[in-house]
Amino acid sequence: MLELQKAIPPQTQGRIRYRVVKLNEKAQTPSIIIECPICGREGRLCSGGSRSYGRMFKVRHILEDGRLEVCSISRGGEGAEYYDEIKRIYESVRSGRRW
Repeated sequence: MLELQKAIPPQTQGRIRYRVVKLNEKAQTPSIIIECPICGREGRLCSGGSRSYGRMFKVRHILEDGRLEVCSISRGGEGAEYYDEIKRIYESVRSGRRW
C-alpha cells in the first residue's frame, strides 16, 4: 500500500491500532497510519481542521485503483465514540510524545 522507509512497531491506543511512519527522509513530521474505526481499512490520519466543537479528523484511504476515499471523524458525527482516542493519538505524535 504505502512505501515505508522507516516504521515504528504497531501500537494500540484504546481500541485503535496505529503505527507511526516516516515516508521519506525529507518529511518534517511522521505520518500516522491507523486501522480506521469506521470502515476497518488502513489509512493515514490527517487533521480536518478546527470546528466550533473541536478538531475534525480524516482517515485517507488509497484504494487499489489509485482513487482516494476519506472517512471523517468528529465529536458530533460518525465515529464520535472514537474521537477522544483519535485525538490522543494525533496530539501525542504531533507533539513528539509517545504513549
